[in-house]
Amino acid sequence: MRLEGCKVKREVRCKTQDTRVKSYELRVMDFAA
Repeated sequence: MRLEGCKVKREVRCKTQDTRVKSYELRVMDFAA
């Protein structure tokens, strides 16, 4: 959960970006494993 650098106003947008980044990181880790 990395929401640092996200403004409170753009909380929803940041959460969706965070989800996208997390799924990307999971895919990368899965590929590296």
